Amino acid sequence: MNISSIVEELNKENGSNYKMAVLSKHKDNKLLLRLIKMTYDKVMYNFYIKKIPIYEPNPNGQMTLAEALDTIESMICTREVTGNTANDILSSVLSNVDDKDAVLLTLMVDRSLKIQMGRSSINKVVKGLITKPAYQRCGIFTSKDMVVKAKKVKGTFRNIKYPAILQEKADGTYREVHKSINGVNINTRQGEPSTMPLIKEQYENDCFINGHYFGELLVLLNQETYDLVLPKLLKKKDKSDVIENLTKDLEKGVGVMPRSIGNGLINSDRCPHDHVYMDVWEYVSDEEYKNAVNRKKNTTDYSSRISLLDAMVNENNSDKISVINGITVNNAKEAMEQTSKWMHLGLEGSIIKNFEMVYKDGTNLEQLKMKLEISLDMRIKGFVEGNKGSKNEDYFSSILFENDEGSIKGRFGVTSLTEEERDWFNDNRELVTGRVVEIECNDITQGSGNDYYALSHPRYITLRDKEETDDLVRAMENKEMAMSLS
Repeated sequence: MNISSIVEELNKENGSNYKMAVLSKHKDNKLLLRLIKMTYDKVMYNFYIKKIPIYEPNPNGQMTLAEALDTIESMICTREVTGNTANDILSSVLSNVDDKDAVLLTLMVDRSLKIQMGRSSINKVVKGLITKPAYQRCGIFTSKDMVVKAKKVKGTFRNIKYPAILQEKADGTYREVHKSINGVNINTRQGEPSTMPLIKEQYENDCFINGHYFGELLVLLNQETYDLVLPKLLKKKDKSDVIENLTKDLEKGVGVMPRSIGNGLINSDRCPHDHVYMDVWEYVSDEEYKNAVNRKKNTTDYSSRISLLDAMVNENNSDKISVINGITVNNAKEAMEQTSKWMHLGLEGSIIKNFEMVYKDGTNLEQLKMKLEISLDMRIKGFVEGNKGSKNEDYFSSILFENDEGSIKGRFGVTSLTEEERDWFNDNRELVTGRVVEIECNDITQGSGNDYYALSHPRYITLRDKEETDDLVRAMENKEMAMSLS
């Protein structure tokens, strides 16, 4: 069976299971897999052709599909020839294969065989056929030894060389933008296409050079977006706290939708494109991106990359793209103090990076997530019942706690408990009420108008065999200790 017939077979039905079954049947066809890979693997293949050139259809073409792919890969993909010469070669190839193969090749250069299969579906059938996009992850800033890919890492905080750059931890939804001679593509972390027309329009400006841009999309919080989400929130149960906090954020001029709401809007069919912008923190050239995928070490340091990115964004001068906020810090204590300030404003934390860091695929231990990890002893005061109709209806939604002097109050949610712990707490409410419990949190703050302090993101650690809770002075000492890891 020729390749055109297999592509036609893939399109007989739209179901993903059907398509994967057909591809599985033909997965030993090396020519088919090569065509699919060259079409959809945007990491390994780029055709640098803006528009399919004019060619003479040839029903009796003598060049085989394999020969055509050889020519395109060796001359056009490698940029041995460029510009008009590349167009002429592609035109010659299309004129010398038969009509059906010419159609397949034009679809390939346009990056879609129209088979309605994405990278994940193809890779489920033929593992690793389509290269997964590079993604540089953060390590964790901690004085404890870590294990990364079965290798023990001595206290990753030692990997940071001061002065270093400290950036806000973005609180949106991740996107990678790739600009090339073929145009601008915006993809999710999984490599799936993302339609963001106004963001794409900005990257098409000449001030942005070809390469890969990394950042997160966020939704502005203003009256228009507030009015957009409020009716839906009012229809849902257990959302009174969310509405109250969103209203307060609007009144205070916070300016950005919380992640849970903003991401939902971005990924919905009612995305408010006029109110979406992109915070970026990284630019990588095509060459260094491919080096990362192929596990080759790069040479361009982060200081150079962020400076170039900053210059491009400033030249573009649009409210649709901004470089994420960052400062230079001279030691870990400065970094922790700034992280605490940002968390007080509602951010998740920060990312600390070496100025000398080069881009790599996988976990890069020269860029580390930072957040406070404060351990406190509080007393359990009671249980908040689960709302009717919710998954916690038969249990509880949270456990109330406070210290004995009443200066710290709050609750930790059922999500910080395992199912076994949840069941045990539910069966032993009277036994645990009044017990001292160890709680971990990311910050200690005092809300406007409150006469007590609250814990940021409190979570259950364990019950304590002790009688006293931590007073405010002790709690602040623990916070100071967490901020002084160095």
